[in-house]
Amino acid sequence: MKQKYELIPVCFWIGIGAYIMIGSYSLDLGSPKRPGAGLLPFLLGIFLICLAIIIGMRSLRIQGGKVEKENGDKRVLPERAKLLKVGYTVGLLFSYIILLEVFGYLLTTFLFLIFLFKVAASLDWKVCLLSSVLTALGTYGAFTLLGVNFPEGMF
Repeated sequence: MKQKYELIPVCFWIGIGAYIMIGSYSLDLGSPKRPGAGLLPFLLGIFLICLAIIIGMRSLRIQGGKVEKENGDKRVLPERAKLLKVGYTVGLLFSYIILLEVFGYLLTTFLFLIFLFKVAASLDWKVCLLSSVLTALGTYGAFTLLGVNFPEGMF
């Protein structure tokens, strides 16, 4: 019965990965020589599904035809603060997707990274700001050199 509850988060992340793949497929995957806007999210959806499956398999070990928990009979519950960080991060990811079309790549990525560095990594504000600016500008420059078209947005 305990193994059933261990599969719930794995199924959740597989579902999220499948949702990302389906959504990105409508953005045009393109071809290997000329990738479309949906190729990277599609590949990330595949990566997310693979990670969920690997984590699900690692949480259960099969020995002697019987499924055992890796942690024995210990019940390991994450701390409330860690669960909140995961919730904030997932919320930030969905917000990023929605706001990308509205505000454009640079501003949305900058704001997303500030909140992500502050919430998930608990970094100092100066480090958050500097890292966010450098990462947003660096990725924008690199993708521009590769010929990637960004959502125009407001800016």
